[in-house]
Amino acid sequence: MFNLGGFTSQDALNAALRVLAQNLSNQRKALADKILDYYFGNQEIYIQKNPEESDEHFEKRPKVWLNLTFAVTKAVCKLYSGKVKREVSIDWGKELLKPLTRIMQNVDRFTFLTGTVAVRPIYQENGSIRYAIYTPNMIDVIPSENDPTLPEIVVLHWGVVRGAKVERIAHVWTAKEFIKLKNDKVVERQENPYGRIPLVFFRNSEPLWDFWEVEVPGAQIIKANEILNKLWTELIWTTIFQSHGQLIVKGAPPDFRPVFGPDTYIVMPESGDASFIKPDADINKMLDVINALLDSALMSLRIPEGAVRLKATTTKSGVALVAEQQSLIEWQKERAEFFRPLEKELIELALHVYATHTRKSVPQNLEIIVDYPEPKEPLDREELLEWQFKFNNRVATPIDYILAKNPDLTREEAEKIYAENVAWFEKNTGVSPVELKALEAKLNAQ
Repeated sequence: MFNLGGFTSQDALNAALRVLAQNLSNQRKALADKILDYYFGNQEIYIQKNPEESDEHFEKRPKVWLNLTFAVTKAVCKLYSGKVKREVSIDWGKELLKPLTRIMQNVDRFTFLTGTVAVRPIYQENGSIRYAIYTPNMIDVIPSENDPTLPEIVVLHWGVVRGAKVERIAHVWTAKEFIKLKNDKVVERQENPYGRIPLVFFRNSEPLWDFWEVEVPGAQIIKANEILNKLWTELIWTTIFQSHGQLIVKGAPPDFRPVFGPDTYIVMPESGDASFIKPDADINKMLDVINALLDSALMSLRIPEGAVRLKATTTKSGVALVAEQQSLIEWQKERAEFFRPLEKELIELALHVYATHTRKSVPQNLEIIVDYPEPKEPLDREELLEWQFKFNNRVATPIDYILAKNPDLTREEAEKIYAENVAWFEKNTGVSPVELKALEAKLNAQ
């Protein structure tokens, strides 16, 4: 048995089993499960009955859901939408970086949604590194006594379907030991070959008081998404009722079930009476409520309407559409500074894991570079008018503008970018810049 500071390995195992028994369905994991269900489109299961509504009536109602969670996440999490520069100072480590672009895009989205994500580099038999992502519904931690925001023991757990049964798998990691359990029974136990817990935790914000005390924007998104789904479901049901008259039967016994259809008479008891009514709900007002809710949800997260709703772009100028993206650009810059050291830590861990299994050595002076593309700054109105004046009066050319926005470029590089843009414009519009100017002059002369 290994000694883990104040813990023995048996203490770690007992603590992990206690955590698994107590926390399998706690609030944090249930919230993470729900957020991920919403993101992946499994939303219908969360649409609930109205008060006093029967199960039979609820089953009849069509359920409508809109994936606002996915749309907002895609619109906001653009840190990895451009090409990220990653370099290491050892040749054998460069291949390990290739899978990171796709992995980090998911890490960006899942940390935004669930607050915390763990990433583990896993050595493969073919000599490559696979990166596994664990969300909060799969993670339990026993924090360090010295720093409650850091883990001393980490338990990763999930279920594996074996025929008609679900097998519970758990991995228990400490800095010195690894324990694998199946259905709470130890099936593997060995010394940790890495000398550290082989996980890097990416968070949406710095933890404050304990390991899980971070911002979880996904919780706010799914609340708005849930209300929208309910409103849309009610709207569709109301529309159906207004399209088809509703049968009202008077004087019938409680067990009476009328038989009717397009070519069938209604069979009524002698004392009965039947009529049809048609509801008269204001559909436009219901739509206004839905749109107002959507706008409020986006505004509370500082997300421009145009980032999610295409219709919102039709009434705004190009300047307004670009300017309103400023909050997203600033957030992307902050996120880049927050993620850079964490991504470097992940790369260093991947190199360490690879070196452990291949008996290579990681140099002491290891250099890791992670650079994110600079987000495009929006033009303000004054700057736009200034450049329009320069173009109209032949004081500047588009090449001058490219150089002004990208000072590191040479003039030859700027000319190449301009030529590529012209070629793209002609290919996609069928109009050359010369023809466009001639057309503008003709229209101005009329």
